[in-house]
Amino acid sequence: MKIGVKLTVATVALGLLVTVAALVSERLGSADFAVILTALILGGGVSALVVLGAVLVSRLRAKPVLTVMDAFQDVAAMKDSLRIGIFFMDGDYVIQDNYSRFLGEMLSDPDLKGKRFTDLLAPSMAKDDLDFMKSYLDMVFNRAHDAETLSEINPLNELHYVDPSGVKKIFHCEPVSVDIGKGRNITMVTMYDITAKIELQEKLRKEEKKRDSEMRNLFELLQVDPSQFESFREDVEQEFARVNGIMGNGKLSSNEILAKIYDSVVAIRSNSVALGLNNFAAGVQEVETQIKKLKDRDEEVLFDDMLHLTIEVERLAKEKDSFKLILERIQAFKVDDKAGGNTGKNFLLELLNKTAGKAAADTEKKVRFIADDVDREALEKGPGRVMKEVLMQLVRNAVTHGVEPPDERLSGGKDETGTVRLFIKFFGGGIHVRLVDDGRGLDFDRIREKALRLNLVRPEEADDKNRLLKAMFSLGFSTVEDGEGGRFFRGIGLNLVRDRVREVHGRIKLQTEFGRGTAFNIFFPAENARS
Repeated sequence: MKIGVKLTVATVALGLLVTVAALVSERLGSADFAVILTALILGGGVSALVVLGAVLVSRLRAKPVLTVMDAFQDVAAMKDSLRIGIFFMDGDYVIQDNYSRFLGEMLSDPDLKGKRFTDLLAPSMAKDDLDFMKSYLDMVFNRAHDAETLSEINPLNELHYVDPSGVKKIFHCEPVSVDIGKGRNITMVTMYDITAKIELQEKLRKEEKKRDSEMRNLFELLQVDPSQFESFREDVEQEFARVNGIMGNGKLSSNEILAKIYDSVVAIRSNSVALGLNNFAAGVQEVETQIKKLKDRDEEVLFDDMLHLTIEVERLAKEKDSFKLILERIQAFKVDDKAGGNTGKNFLLELLNKTAGKAAADTEKKVRFIADDVDREALEKGPGRVMKEVLMQLVRNAVTHGVEPPDERLSGGKDETGTVRLFIKFFGGGIHVRLVDDGRGLDFDRIREKALRLNLVRPEEADDKNRLLKAMFSLGFSTVEDGEGGRFFRGIGLNLVRDRVREVHGRIKLQTEFGRGTAFNIFFPAENARS
């Protein structure tokens, strides 16, 4: 509902009836009617009647007729007891005398006479917005359109103002053109302080969004195995701890901090999606997008940007912490829950299978995840957190960017269902993890083009496939551009996989054949493989 002067039907009808009656009796002229109409707009029906009486008395006594400014002075005196800003301004936006007392309080300026309304607002508005507002006020002043049209395009419905002391306020303004006779107009503006109302609406909106998010989290947590959630919680907490450590590292540049935080946020989102916590993942992705925008900016990252990012990460951490309490409450109501849950099953293999299925559904592909050659002891004694993060990333990459769509596979003589196969074995005193897909393989032409553009290889190295494979693991490398599918997931490349493997002193070897598929071989040393 628009905010405006509230006139009851009875009062308006009474004021207009008396005015019309007076006009009919030829006691008033058109100028007098304009005076009364102005009072009606400013002060309501009662004020109009007061002015009407004054005009009639002046007529009877053969005294000069009241001017618009005289009428406004009388009405403004009544309005000084109300918290409403009322003022007149000319075609140059200059505020006239006799504005309501509360207007000075609203604009934090007790002496407004002779000042331009637009100059007062200029520090609070972007230049384009200010220019549009001036154009609008000109249209109002010159009556360029009918009142209904002007009301619909009013840019002052929600005017954000910052007073000289820095206090932020929100106003609603309704300008209207008034004919003051002899072909002259003046703009009358009624202004209301709606700061409290807008703040309350925003608070209610946030509360509603929070409740909706909590309900979505509850619904998704109902479907999560408690043991899988505990593993997720431990991994995500390590990522948040990593982020805190990165932010507190004074030796890193802003760009290095953003790049490292970005990797951790991607890992958190990937873990959330794999577990089915899509609502939480959506919030994480918002932060991920913010970081990417900061990374891609040419100018230096400001302190305020980093502070805002810190606050957003802290918000995610608090939301994550609330999951444990929610899950505990859920378990308290599961009185018929079977003991042992998924006893005998390996949660990582289940998680990878879900990851492959989710990626296939998202990309409308057919994919079969096979893990029938896995040494359970090697799997259990390996560096679990790193193995999970790395394999989830590689499985998603294999499905999203490696395996072809069904029609493309059929036209290439392949089965329409792609295969992603996992092998985990003890090997030479350590653990060998091998992930193979039968997709399209790596496109070295595109890799070469991107590596040269990023100066990751010299021209004389451009045909060295081993050198190109090494370049692929560089920070920021990706063949994904403008939404086009490449070999690497969401443009983060393989640096995340490389960094996680390096943390536990492992190594990676990549094999690929164009049109046939790709294999990642990851070796973890014995000291990290066995507890």
